[in-house]
Amino acid sequence: MNLINITLPNFIYQIDNYAFEGCTNLESVTIPDSVTSIGDFAFRGCTSLTSITIPSSVTGIGKNAFLRCTSLTSISIPSSVTSIGVEAFSDCSSLTSITIPAKVTSIEDFAFSGCSSLTNITIPSSVMSIGRYAFSGCTSLTRITIPSGVTSIGVGAFYRCSSLASITIPVGVTSIEKSIFYECTNLGSISIPSSVTSIGVEAFSDCSSLTGITIPSSVTSIEKEVFYGCRSLKRITFSGTSEDWNSITKGTNWNGLVPATKVVCSDGEVSLK
Repeated sequence: MNLINITLPNFIYQIDNYAFEGCTNLESVTIPDSVTSIGDFAFRGCTSLTSITIPSSVTGIGKNAFLRCTSLTSISIPSSVTSIGVEAFSDCSSLTSITIPAKVTSIEDFAFSGCSSLTNITIPSSVMSIGRYAFSGCTSLTRITIPSGVTSIGVGAFYRCSSLASITIPVGVTSIEKSIFYECTNLGSISIPSSVTSIGVEAFSDCSSLTGITIPSSVTSIEKEVFYGCRSLKRITFSGTSEDWNSITKGTNWNGLVPATKVVCSDGEVSLK
């Protein structure tokens, strides 16, 4: 479509599903204060849209609302927003930063996946869960603070975040899911809380800068290829006893291609060879 600029009238109360989908020439949109919601797929594929201001009347952003808006460099999300849908900003590859409002309680699946220019993001203390692949492929993301109220981080949440250098998982998270930090090649340190009981398949696979890790005594299972390809991992510490370590269920190649030859436990060392 040839639509370039649009100003919506004040009697509009919502932007419906698919309203401007595929308007590849659309560069700017003025949304009036009367609008309370932005529907699913509303601006999907608007590849020329560079910025947008969402008014404080809006409370919800639908799924795929800005999917593949590849020229979108900035967006202001007002404090009135309580929900951001699945894949809402997925593949917005020019988006550099974003602040999530304090009323949002969950970051949905794939919400910011493929935002390859995103360097920082602020997650408010209201957030309790981070969905599957929420930040996957955010290759410029160097740091992220996960608030203490988060109890669930989904599969592949930080998959291939290759610039992420360090991260602290909050107490309350009980499982480190599959592929959560897969190919986070710049990850040098990570803190695993004592609430964690399981570490999923390929959770830290190919984290080639990871030099050391402390596994809490609460862990009862380490799935296959968890640390596979962590070629700098020379120090593995376990906060429990040697007996506790030996009782952990361990998957195939959980430490494949890892240089560490032992695990340091609270009462001694256990050989890995």
